[in-house]
Amino acid sequence: MIDMPMPASNIKRVFLLIAGASAAAAACTSDLDCSLNGRCTKAGRCECIPAWKGEQCELMHLLGTTPPGAGYRYKTLGGPETSWGGGVLRDDSGTYHMWAAELINHCSMGDWLANSQVVHATSKSLTGPFKRQEVVWPVFAHEPNTVRAPTGEYVMYWTATRNHKIPTMLSKSCECRASNQGKQLRCNGERDWSVDLLTYMSYTTDPNGGNWSAPVEIPQEAPLIDSNFAPVIMPDGSLIGLFRDDGNHTSPKSKENMHIVTATNWRDPKTYKESSEPISGGVVGQAGPDSVFDAPEDPFVWR
Repeated sequence: MIDMPMPASNIKRVFLLIAGASAAAAACTSDLDCSLNGRCTKAGRCECIPAWKGEQCELMHLLGTTPPGAGYRYKTLGGPETSWGGGVLRDDSGTYHMWAAELINHCSMGDWLANSQVVHATSKSLTGPFKRQEVVWPVFAHEPNTVRAPTGEYVMYWTATRNHKIPTMLSKSCECRASNQGKQLRCNGERDWSVDLLTYMSYTTDPNGGNWSAPVEIPQEAPLIDSNFAPVIMPDGSLIGLFRDDGNHTSPKSKENMHIVTATNWRDPKTYKESSEPISGGVVGQAGPDSVFDAPEDPFVWR
């Protein structure tokens, strides 16, 4: 068989076909085709919001490398402390406030059930460094998510237990080596499944130092696991968000599901309602043969 070169006219025709297919693939018919990170224009193209880019708004529009020392890096004389999360809000004076989960006694994330507390840190810059100000909620408290209400309040949702009970078999915090962070000296972080991980809400008008309102419990159908609650408060004071629950609340092997949560009044826990069915799209977790969850976790909702 003799290979013959393709005529230039055919090469051009193939190129145009490929280009046409690519353009067709990039066309949109609804905002869903734009990953809900932009809008689909009448011309059938995605117009992305500033934080996203790409033909389908599928890529984060990052601003370059994080500067040295950015974020929250709290240390004591014994060494650094592990932290988790850390949502940031800017107050009316321009100061940036972070609320994060921090593990006491130099322990690692594996000991979160025994050692997690919620701390407040501030910075004059969005990227930090953030300086630790105070402990907002002591052990056990985890996964703070703070949002701004339309009337100005700073509203925090987080995971905790009744009476700050540590939800482990020993019911006490771990002690770990600062020189070998995460190595346990005296600890049993095994979960006590008789203790529910509840979602609480508190608010303040002044993020500088607190004066947080008395925590109130947000109702959940199955509060065995931490909900990872991700809310947005709407201009009229209503709320919509996502959290997960334990499905049928019977054992650590049961399903974890992501549910929609709504409230007509973010201040009133009695108005919070969880959807009876998990959200569509297959966002349902199922425990594996070794009781390892393959489940949705840590949602994020923004407006």
